Amino acid sequence: MKLLMLMFGAVFVGHAFAVPSWLSLRDNDNTNVPIAANQVPAAEFASCLQQARWGRCEFYDCLERRFPCGARGYTRKISKHFCSKIDANYDSFDEFGKQWLNQTSICLVGHMQPIYESYSTSCLDIKIAGINAILDCNEGEVDGKDFCDFLDTNGDAYTSLMGMEEARLLIGLRDTRVFSSIISGAISCGVESLRETASSFSTSAFANSVNGFFNRISSYIWK
Repeated sequence: MKLLMLMFGAVFVGHAFAVPSWLSLRDNDNTNVPIAANQVPAAEFASCLQQARWGRCEFYDCLERRFPCGARGYTRKISKHFCSKIDANYDSFDEFGKQWLNQTSICLVGHMQPIYESYSTSCLDIKIAGINAILDCNEGEVDGKDFCDFLDTNGDAYTSLMGMEEARLLIGLRDTRVFSSIISGAISCGVESLRETASSFSTSAFANSVNGFFNRISSYIWK
């Protein structure tokens, strides 16, 4: 499973299949129009780079000031949202969970730092870099343990952290790599546990639909 995705992977899949045109929709919130970097004082620039090295959420404010994409742009809508929510729920994770979150946060911000240091980019380039960061940074291990191990001891904290809003935000990315990551994550961490999670949703029709999807995956894997 991949961080930010597994527990609501079922939600993502259900919505994606319900709206098959989602992959072809144009992203009008993150356009490819070039943006020249806003000049910032040297002290602020240095401070922002330090925030990046620490993996702090404040770095995303720095990035938005330098390359503003607005409330619906990737920096504020995705990066800052997820980072801030992780910060707010940080103490609900165990020590291993905190180590995992720290490592992942530093990695995610590190992917965006070169953009901050550049002189020109676009909102689309920021989005692409952010998605690459999500996919790259959640492949690692902490003390030989992967994210499936993280979920074993932090499942409740993770469930509280990620909800329907987060699922909708990832759906809105409309990126096939995110979709593929969720499917492969579902297989690697166990189809059965995801089916149980899907069954906990209050909308029975949705739960039945997702369970049917995972039944088909199980049949394919174990036949």
